[in-house]
Amino acid sequence: MVGLETETIIFIVLLILTLIAGILLFFFLFIVITDCLKRSFKTDTEKALWILFIFIAPIFGALLYYFLIKKKDKKALKLLKSLANKLSKKKN
Repeated sequence: MVGLETETIIFIVLLILTLIAGILLFFFLFIVITDCLKRSFKTDTEKALWILFIFIAPIFGALLYYFLIKKKDKKALKLLKSLANKLSKKKN
């Protein structure tokens, strides 16, 4: 780029990276919050506390929710599928 100083180029690159990170964070928060709203918890209070925690500490709350709640479902789903496959093989 002709005529641009190094500081300006660094600023533009950092600005673009920050915008990309912000967009990714927004979509991650959207996914986590919609999952939390759709999920059935043991109590409504538990759901409300998770949503409140995600709004108070967005990055930390969303990461905690993802790894403590949402990730468990994926492991449980894999386990159920493998058990179903084993049972169907035994029947044949």
